[in-house]
Amino acid sequence: MWWIIIGIVVLYFVSGYILDFMDWLLGVFEELGDIIATVSSSIVDGIKGLFEPKAPRGKTYEQVKPKVDSTPRYHTEPTSSNSANTSTNTTSSIQPKAVVKEKRIVIDEEECVGCGVCADKCPTQAITLDRETWIVRCDHSKCIQCLTCTLECPVECISFKEQ
Repeated sequence: MWWIIIGIVVLYFVSGYILDFMDWLLGVFEELGDIIATVSSSIVDGIKGLFEPKAPRGKTYEQVKPKVDSTPRYHTEPTSSNSANTSTNTTSSIQPKAVVKEKRIVIDEEECVGCGVCADKCPTQAITLDRETWIVRCDHSKCIQCLTCTLECPVECISFKEQ
């Protein structure tokens, strides 16, 4: 009988310590949860930053990205057939009236210092740097107009203009 009384007394005193320990452990897990949430959001932001284009020198990507033009490349007008023979097999052809100029990457060779940053950053290797003459060239057939070169150029000698 006295064992039961001693057990109840010990349990009474120890239960306060157990509850304090449980509260402390809960606080630790809450702090760990906050730390994990902060670290994971930082990691996600860092990963997003790897895939978003950077715009150095106080510019935003919205300021330098190419504007999507929905107009057709050729303004066309049908030609009318003025001949006396009006056969049912005659088809009217569409002739180009005016060619719309395309925008391209333009490199100002006088401003270019030949650092090669644009050539290193170009995802399709459309921009090349001749290591003997230190002249940068753009192969427009390979260029996908991502504008990475214009954003990364430290001297701002690459632009996106009509040619």
